Amino acid sequence: MYSALRHKPSKRNIALSNQQLLRDNRNHRMVSRPGKLPFANYMKIDNAHLFAAATAAQTKAGLTCNRKPPMIGGFLLCYSS
Repeated sequence: MYSALRHKPSKRNIALSNQQLLRDNRNHRMVSRPGKLPFANYMKIDNAHLFAAATAAQTKAGLTCNRKPPMIGGFLLCYSS
């Protein structure tokens, strides 16, 4: 069985990991502010109290794929309506 802690010494460096976490928390926002994203096709789903299947259903319901969407890196590109 693969263990990241055993195979990657950087994963065992708790001080560095904490430092990176605090840096990322300072430099990146995890939740966008209302009106901050200028995309007409932006979809935001609050999945704090949803099961994965319910979140997936909301995501799927909000996507439009009028034609076969392009594949980019194994992902389908669809756009929220």
